[in-house]
Amino acid sequence: MGQPRRGGRHRCPSCDADHFTEAPYWRSTLEDNMRIIVVGAGKVGLELTRQLSVENQVTIIDEDAQLIDNVINIYDVMGVCGNGASYEMQLEAGGGRADLLIATTSSDEINILACL
Repeated sequence: MGQPRRGGRHRCPSCDADHFTEAPYWRSTLEDNMRIIVVGAGKVGLELTRQLSVENQVTIIDEDAQLIDNVINIYDVMGVCGNGASYEMQLEAGGGRADLLIATTSSDEINILACL
């Protein structure tokens, strides 16, 4: 049985027993971390960015350039200024390689379009 990509059940190589983990114990390099795009830099988007940027590569998209500048100066993230529902903007933010996209704008319609 191979190691799972995320937390869960795995076979321990040292004792050959099944264990359960919240987060994988073997992830130690940045290349193993998830690439996450957060669309929207409101309260929810900023809190997700703060928490997820600790162990993942996070890119945040928002239309407010000043807000993006503030976020990238505070957290270890990349920022893109633009419409997160735009496919071209998502590609610019690394959407082709992203493992996860989280849409947190104040508009349900924009969030649905961003996730298509």
